[in-house]
Amino acid sequence: MTFRSLKNEYAGERLFLIGTGPSLNDTPLELLQNEYTFAFHNITEIYESTKWRPDLYLSLSPLKYGYETELDLDIPCFFPDEYDTDLPSEDNVYLFRDEHISKEDYNLNEFPVELEEVWSTDVTEVVYRYNTVLYPAMQIASYLGFREFYLIGCDLYEVSKPYLLFESGNDPGEFRGNADATTFSNFITYLKESEHVGRSAVNAAAYQLVTMSFFKRLLESYYRTFHNDPNHFGDSYWGYDILNHKRNQRHIENHTLVRELSDHVGIKVYNATLGGQLEVHPRVDLNELVKE
Repeated sequence: MTFRSLKNEYAGERLFLIGTGPSLNDTPLELLQNEYTFAFHNITEIYESTKWRPDLYLSLSPLKYGYETELDLDIPCFFPDEYDTDLPSEDNVYLFRDEHISKEDYNLNEFPVELEEVWSTDVTEVVYRYNTVLYPAMQIASYLGFREFYLIGCDLYEVSKPYLLFESGNDPGEFRGNADATTFSNFITYLKESEHVGRSAVNAAAYQLVTMSFFKRLLESYYRTFHNDPNHFGDSYWGYDILNHKRNQRHIENHTLVRELSDHVGIKVYNATLGGQLEVHPRVDLNELVKE
């Protein structure tokens, strides 16, 4: 089948998008056996603990996370066309040209925007990427005919601030300059904005220390040894990051854009994640939803 032959193949159906958050460990995926589901990246890791398998699969980095298991499921698998020469020529492999958009490409206060600049209505031509794998996935799913999307396992990142030695001092990780507060010009501005200059300076020094590659590797080694990955259901994503609040902000911006676009592109998005802190979309109860 060609990519274009999939257009509206699932018209009128609802779709569950399976994220990679830690709540997926506690999600009864068997409830979704009779639902259409779309999974991503390293979802293979959870197969040992469930009989559930996805109906659609997307990986933006197939060489990093693998893809062979999903190909063997004989489900539609979607990949950026830059991997054309690395992937087998299977009937269930669908390639797309992807293009990144930036925050400057839209203004949340001026909708409707030029939709063709931020959302693809023909994924055989282009698929836009913005912050999370869910954004291109929703464009592909919309092209396939799905109109109701339910998010599963979509948690925000756990934020750790080991450098924040003084709560009353300013947080250099939150600094509003054009670069980190540890660059000299921004550092001066950072101190001027502080009510506790000395404590803010100590926080900035600690921030500089723990972001150095040596200490960052030590922290990551410690967390890998004594903790499960707090941000994903599996460990293949593992990477210690003290700036997860910035990643959370990007995730929220992504979902805010989807929410603002939803009426214009004819989709509805709900959050059926068990817990988590993503509150952009209306919440629905997974058990009640599947029971219906």
